[in-house]
Amino acid sequence: MRQLNYVKTRVLEWHEAPTPELPSEEGALVKPVVVSTCDMDGFVIGGGVPFRGPVPVGHEGVAQVLEVGDAVERVRPGDHVIVPWKISCGKCQKCRLGLTAHCTAVVAEAAYSWGPTARQWGGFLADVVAVPWADHMLCPLPQGIDPLAAS
Repeated sequence: MRQLNYVKTRVLEWHEAPTPELPSEEGALVKPVVVSTCDMDGFVIGGGVPFRGPVPVGHEGVAQVLEVGDAVERVRPGDHVIVPWKISCGKCQKCRLGLTAHCTAVVAEAAYSWGPTARQWGGFLADVVAVPWADHMLCPLPQGIDPLAAS
């Protein structure tokens, strides 16, 4: 599988990476179809954050569901979904209070292409991305909405 990586200041390269596996019966695998940029992307690529490459790039976007675990109820393969950049379970006390950025089921700052888990979860400029809690994390796009318009 291909994955775009920040290598060093102003240098991005496509690298081969292991294709993620379905993380659990509650998880999903998705294929990014539209990836947006945020202010931090330019800051990181420009060298404003002391990341040591290679670090996967891309953490906001719309994806198509490829595969879901047996416990997933809200989405099915083929659905287009918005995927948040922060990893969260939806079940812990912080998540139930709406503080998903502070989920206690994962390490602090767990996210796609960011912080201590960038290499674990990868980035959205990749062929396949694993989503650990699909029913909580994936927001289905309504039928007829263009993924490009939703990004």
